[in-house]
Amino acid sequence: MKIVNELAVQVEAALVKDEIQVVREPYAPGSRSLLSDFVGFLRSPSRGSTVTLFEDDSGRVRYYTVAQPNPELAELRTQVADLKQAGVQELPAQRLDQLENRLEKVEALDAKLAKVEEVLVIAERLPQVEAKIEAMPDLEAQITEMSALRTRLERLERPGR
Repeated sequence: MKIVNELAVQVEAALVKDEIQVVREPYAPGSRSLLSDFVGFLRSPSRGSTVTLFEDDSGRVRYYTVAQPNPELAELRTQVADLKQAGVQELPAQRLDQLENRLEKVEALDAKLAKVEEVLVIAERLPQVEAKIEAMPDLEAQITEMSALRTRLERLERPGR
């Protein structure tokens, strides 16, 4: 399913139809991070996941992130829904509302935890990136040396000079 550059309303409808939760946020170029792009590119939304669509002023999705569901949270949500459908008398409506409020808070915390986990994945790669950055001066020196050698070679190959 194509998401980026599509109308957010249409993407949301398709995702909800596939039982994927959708959060829509305004696109703010300054808030866009490589982490979001990287994770959004690698993850595909699946049933039970939460997709955050970042949409521009024209209503088109500029980028998105996918948070995978916590299995325990999904199970609690299913149990609460089953209790509501069954019309269980032991749990008053107020108690069910309290449970739903708590589940929403847990979901919000779970989404934040997913972002932390994504940052940890990126942080694990930092030593490799730092090693490449440290090697850059050596590579630059080699390039400079090769350029000087190329100039000398061109001078030697030119006849009559």
